Amino acid sequence: MRISKLDLSHFLSYLPDLEDLDLVALPEACVLILAQGFEDRSTNILGGVLSRGKLADSMLLIVKYPTNLGENTWDAEFLGRAKSSCRRFRQITYCRETFAGDLKRELVEWSLQEQSTTNVVVDISSMASYVMYPLLAELVAADTTLDIVYTEAATYYPSEAEWKSVSAKAKDEKGLFKISFEEADFQSVGVASVYTASIFDEFNPGNLPSRLIAVPNFSPLRMNAIVEKDAELNKSRSDQTVWLIGQPPREELGWRGDAVRSTNALNNVPSVQIKSVCTLDYKEMLETLEGIWLDSRNTYYLSIGNLGSKMQHLGSFLFGLAHRDTSFWLAEPTQFKATRFSTDFGPAHRVSLGETKKLREVVEKYGTFEWDWDDQ
Repeated sequence: MRISKLDLSHFLSYLPDLEDLDLVALPEACVLILAQGFEDRSTNILGGVLSRGKLADSMLLIVKYPTNLGENTWDAEFLGRAKSSCRRFRQITYCRETFAGDLKRELVEWSLQEQSTTNVVVDISSMASYVMYPLLAELVAADTTLDIVYTEAATYYPSEAEWKSVSAKAKDEKGLFKISFEEADFQSVGVASVYTASIFDEFNPGNLPSRLIAVPNFSPLRMNAIVEKDAELNKSRSDQTVWLIGQPPREELGWRGDAVRSTNALNNVPSVQIKSVCTLDYKEMLETLEGIWLDSRNTYYLSIGNLGSKMQHLGSFLFGLAHRDTSFWLAEPTQFKATRFSTDFGPAHRVSLGETKKLREVVEKYGTFEWDWDDQ
C-alpha cells in the first residue's frame, strides 16, 4: 500500500480521444447548441442532424453574433427547416454582460420539461472563444451528458500566396511590429475590447509576478492588444512570455506555423519561449499548458491569451477547470473578415466528454492524494 498524487495523467486517462464524427452513432440530443456563423462549415453538422430527424424531441439553441450581421444569415429555407424540425427553437444574441444569464435561463426552462439527464451536443465549428468559454462553463456546472462536435474547414485563409505577398512588403519595414501585417486584416478587423474571462474564480496567490501564455493567429493586432493589456495590468515581461504556435495536422498547411510566427514578429524570440502545439489535438494543448504550469507554479501567476484553434480552446478550457488560479484574456474584434476566413468544410470530429458530474469529480480529484492498494 502506498499513497500517490493524482496528477494530469489521471485527468488525461479520463478524457476521450478526438474521434471521427459518425452522425448515426451520435446520441439524439436533448439540446443542440451552435453558433450562426458566416463560415460554410457552420451548417454542416446541423444539416446532417436534420436530415436524420434527430431533433424531433429536442431544443435547438442558436447563438447569434452582433458582428458581421449581413454575413451571419442562413438560407431562409434551411433556417425554416431547422425551426420546424425541433420541439423548441431558441436564439440568443451574444452580449458579454447578459450571455451567461440568457443561456442559463434557456437551459433551466428546458430542463424543467425533462425527467432525465439532458444530453447536450455543442457544435463549436463557428464558435468564437468569447462564446465558447462561458458556454462550456455553464454546461459543465450543470448535470448533463456533453458531446463536443467540430467540422474543419476545407480551405483556411490567408492563403499561402496572400501571406507571402504581405510578407514581402513587411520585410522592407523597420521596427519590431510590421505595419503591413497589422493592416492586412487577414481574419479580423480592429479590436473592440480586451478583457479577462469571468468563467473561473481566478486569483493571484501570493501576488506572484505574472507570465503570459500567448497563442497567436494571423491577427497580430488582437494579439498585441492582449500582450499590452497583460503587461499593463499584470506587469508581465516579454522575456517571460511563452508563445504557443499552432501546427496544423495537414501537411499542406504546415507553412502556417512559421507564417504565424513571422506575422507576430516572433522570429527573434528565443526558442526557449516558443512551443509548437497541434491545432487539432486538444489533449496536446492541455499537456503543454500543464508543463508550463509545473515549471512556473512556484514563481509565476499564469494568464492565457488564446487566439488559436477551436480544439486549442477546448484544451485551454479543460486546463482552466483544473487550475482556477489562471486567468483568460479574450479579445473581441470589431468585425471578422467573413469572405476571407475559411471556405467549404472538411472532416468532422467528436469529443464525447460524457456525464459532466463525473468530469467535475475527476477535476476535483486533480492534485489530491489517494491510497494505492496492491497484492504485496
